[in-house]
Amino acid sequence: MIVLPLQLIPRQLCCEEPLFKVEGMKIFAIFFFWSIFGPLLEALVGKTYLGIRGRHLWLYEKFPLLNRTTSWLSVPFWAFAGSGIWAMNIVLENFLKNL
Repeated sequence: MIVLPLQLIPRQLCCEEPLFKVEGMKIFAIFFFWSIFGPLLEALVGKTYLGIRGRHLWLYEKFPLLNRTTSWLSVPFWAFAGSGIWAMNIVLENFLKNL
């Protein structure tokens, strides 16, 4: 295990401050945006593939939505994935700023 002295660790990686701060309701807006936009984008890709190739790229059997091209179970997945990617973007942006 490698242990670095505290002066070599960038300031935001220490435990004094959070990695990022979210102002107001922004994280909830991003969460709900991706919970709607993600499944719609998934359905659009599935329908486009069906139109071009003439066969389905994927079909959902459990809790289908939009003619089985997406599922109700993918709604929270897309919401968490979208907000997680947004949060990683903020953390990396702040980290690279302080290098």
